[in-house]
Parts: sequence; C-alpha cells; structure tokens
Amino acid sequence: MIFLKSNFFAEKEIYRIKPQGEFVDTPSGVLMTRLREVECRASYGTRMIVMKKNTEDTAIYIAYDDHQAFDPARPERELLRAVLMSALSDVKKSGGIHEEARQFFLSEEDDYIFSFRSICFFLNVDPSKILVLTGLSEEEIKEQENSRHQFDDMPLS
Repeated sequence: MIFLKSNFFAEKEIYRIKPQGEFVDTPSGVLMTRLREVECRASYGTRMIVMKKNTEDTAIYIAYDDHQAFDPARPERELLRAVLMSALSDVKKSGGIHEEARQFFLSEEDDYIFSFRSICFFLNVDPSKILVLTGLSEEEIKEQENSRHQFDDMPLS
C-alpha cells in the first residue's frame, strides 16, 4: 500500500504502508493500522487522514502533526546572537578591537538593549559562563591586573 503525504505547499511525498494488521509509524508521527485506502488532506499543520477498510466498516481518524508555532521574537533573538557572536570573534583579535570587545563584555550596564548583560538576559544565557569561555572571568581579570602591577613595580636593570 502507499501513503501519500501532501501539504499546503503542494509538495507530495509517498511512503509505503505495511500490510493489514501491522502498526506503522509514519514520518508525521501518526500511527496507522489495517489500511486499505488512504486519503490525506493537509491544511495549516493539520492533516486529516481518512482510512477505509470496506463499505461496512469505515474508520475516520484525525491526527495532528507536531506543529511548531511561529515565534515572533525569533528575528530579534537572531540579531542578539549575531551581536554576541561578533563580540566573541572580536575579543580574539588584537589591538583596539580587542579592547572594545573586552569593555563590552566587562560592562555592568544592563539598560541598553545591546549591552552584554541585556543580551544574555534576553537569550537566557548565563553571562558568567560566557566570561569564563572568553577568558574574561573576574578571577582571571584580577590575576591579569596583579601580574601587570608586578611587572610595573619591577625595576629595569
């Protein structure tokens, strides 16, 4: 037997269905058994499957596909991810770009929408983990500052 899957984009895919009496897990997640004819109608994430055994015993099953709702905040999150990824790549560079990225990560400001703290808040990311990954955690910064002061205090000979 053949299972014809169609959606509202007019794409058609054909799947084989096992013989009568066997359970079949189709790609859409619908469990079917004892099929003779299958007719599929799809509309906006809902698929109606009509299964006919014979004229005396007709079974109609309605199954819903796993539907992922459109997230209207997705473009904004992608933009915030891009800003964060750009800053992560800039912190690896040297010179003025590195210092600007370092200031971005170490800034305590959270009022500005593109500040490091607010981006982490909107993306549900722990800022301390990112700081550790970039090597800018508070402990490492203190160690770097201490090592700088030690070298500044050393006499030149």
